[in-house]
Amino acid sequence: MLVIFIVRKEGYYGHQAIVKDPIYYEDTGDRQLDDYRVTLKMTRIVEEVIREYPDNWLWFQHRWNTPYTPTGKEQEHVEK
Repeated sequence: MLVIFIVRKEGYYGHQAIVKDPIYYEDTGDRQLDDYRVTLKMTRIVEEVIREYPDNWLWFQHRWNTPYTPTGKEQEHVEK
């Protein structure tokens, strides 16, 4: 996946594109864990850009509508 953000330039005149390194989906055969890992990578990049440009951020939808409970495999990955 190619990760691109558009932010306002300093002084709010014009915009700039921020192109991050691509995210690759790693197919290990465990689809649930693979999906979790790629979602984690995407979320970390979004968080990084929000922290760098907080005044450019506005979210109108609920990204996750249910509480998240990690599975055993996912918790092991997070703890590493």
